[in-house]
Amino acid sequence: MIIEQQKLANAEESRIWSHLTELKDHACARQAAPPVDQLCSESPRLQAQQECLSFNSTSDGSLYNSVTNLASLTASETEAVVSPCGKASFIVKLCEMLNDETGHGLVRWGDQGRSIVVDDPNGFSQIMLPRYFKHRNFPSFVRQLNLYGFRKMSQETSKFEYQHELFVRGQEQAMRDIKRRVPEKPEFQHVRNEIETAMERRAELEAKVREYEGLLARKSRESSAYSETLQRARDKEAALEGQLKDLLGLWSQLMECSSTLLGRRRTKGRD
Repeated sequence: MIIEQQKLANAEESRIWSHLTELKDHACARQAAPPVDQLCSESPRLQAQQECLSFNSTSDGSLYNSVTNLASLTASETEAVVSPCGKASFIVKLCEMLNDETGHGLVRWGDQGRSIVVDDPNGFSQIMLPRYFKHRNFPSFVRQLNLYGFRKMSQETSKFEYQHELFVRGQEQAMRDIKRRVPEKPEFQHVRNEIETAMERRAELEAKVREYEGLLARKSRESSAYSETLQRARDKEAALEGQLKDLLGLWSQLMECSSTLLGRRRTKGRD
């Protein structure tokens, strides 16, 4: 019984190491990937799983558990390993996939080679994802893009185009700076949410301040216009008062002349 379990465990171990070798072969475009030992040293979880295999082979239960744990290694963890060319393995696979002519009609470079366009999500999930990422889960692929800083260019649900400022066709040096973001701890996320809420509130207050400043400036312009109109009216009033004084002065002179002429006529009549 123990011998049969030992054989089964050995076969499972061989299958898992074969799977790791396949992952290693896809680490860099047409380039030799680092040995499995080096690959494990670059990923803490891979290293831990490798250490689990260093045990007494006569312990059948430990062997089975260790091989089972190694099989649970997720593809996303191996994709975070940096390849010999300096780019993340996930980025290397993206480039390989986009340059694969058999993917025509499924996935392609966007305009000017600055984005990723998935033309047929269903066909892409069934053909290209298993070939390069060992799964058929399109939402999982999108989550990986988000972890590496890619953003969806259109909010339309029927368009699947993703862009990163450093992901440009032929710009190998720039692609080396594309890193996988480490998920934040829950307490940090809570603080970040509070900061974002405060910043949104601040933006709203700043918008209101700008609105009130604009209203104040408009009222100031209107007040200035009213002041100018009032000043013009006062100037006209002063001018009219001057003209009225001149008319009253002329009227007084006419009255004096009229009185003088009337007195002379009366004098002549007496004579």
